[in-house]
Amino acid sequence: MKHRIWSLPCLAVLAGCAPSLSSSDALPLVAGQVWDVTGVAGTARTTAQVMVKGLLNPNPGVYSSSDVLGILGALNGSRDPAVTLNSSEKVLRFVWRGQDAEGAGVPYMCLVRPFDPDGTVFSGRLMVRDDVVGTCSATIR
Repeated sequence: MKHRIWSLPCLAVLAGCAPSLSSSDALPLVAGQVWDVTGVAGTARTTAQVMVKGLLNPNPGVYSSSDVLGILGALNGSRDPAVTLNSSEKVLRFVWRGQDAEGAGVPYMCLVRPFDPDGTVFSGRLMVRDDVVGTCSATIR
């Protein structure tokens, strides 16, 4: 597997912004939610529970459960899993650190594009770094 730095588009959007708390028109992302995320890559399965303790709104239409450092921490396993939403582009991203079949830590992203704000199950692509490795789904508890 290639070793390279994550190039998450959401990091570029969030970088350098001073986040503020907001909850206006961020649906389906609101403070207090708990999301169950499942990814399947071949015969391997990974899961994450994403709790939205607070909601950051660094740019118009962009919402996140964490700041940039929290997102990077979610990928390296030092912080809780995180979710970001770009409502204008209809993109929902979940990031977490899981384990592969050999037990090694793997930075996963579930990319849901486009998402339906009225949906109950959000399906997308499971990614490791920039590679699609399977499918994923997320549901609000």
